[in-house]
Amino acid sequence: MKLHIFGTQALRGIQPGRSSIAWALEKDGILHWFEAGENCSRTAFFMGLENNRICRIFLSGLQLDFCSGLTGLLGRMKEPCQIYTPVENALDGFEKFFRKLGTGTAALKEHFMGSSGSAEQDGVNVSWRSAEKGYIFRIESEKKKIVYAPSVVSADELGDWLRDPDLLIWGTVNVGAVEICRKLKHEKRHVGKLVLICHDGAETEDDIRSRVADIGASDVYFAEDAQTFEL
Repeated sequence: MKLHIFGTQALRGIQPGRSSIAWALEKDGILHWFEAGENCSRTAFFMGLENNRICRIFLSGLQLDFCSGLTGLLGRMKEPCQIYTPVENALDGFEKFFRKLGTGTAALKEHFMGSSGSAEQDGVNVSWRSAEKGYIFRIESEKKKIVYAPSVVSADELGDWLRDPDLLIWGTVNVGAVEICRKLKHEKRHVGKLVLICHDGAETEDDIRSRVADIGASDVYFAEDAQTFEL
């Protein structure tokens, strides 16, 4: 499996060279896509990942940094795609809009996630829970467990999902990188790999990296646009 990062930029504190949030888990050539920030489809294209490899899309929230690239992402799709949304009927009118443009898109199969749930496709099981600032996800495949917390306000919201994940993808908008690493170390949480995303430009990255290093946190990665991790 592979983890592809397309965008790492939170809406506030714009930084050069970063696009808005989007990433995907690739298994057997199929993409399970999370968020749809601006420029995500363009970045994926230049990484050699075509839209027709996407089998489903999960949106944790409808803030612009999570969905501003959805039109571009869906506009080139030719195959049916499952889309899991945080608000009921969030995509009403999209199909009609694309039909009028003449670009065409496959039928959109929208699913409202509700407060919690799970869905499996192509050997990848995704569970979700609503949190204070949006949704959090747990992805399980090939005996690996990935937890994605894009905008939680505390580690407590993750609950038992924070127990021994192989990979933890954590958004640093509401809880900073230093606080996250300090919390994980203080509570003696075992995390195989920590990937920090949603950079908001509140501090210079060199300062943050230095402070994280001082905590002694290991296997911490600051996600970059157009980056791929082997899992």
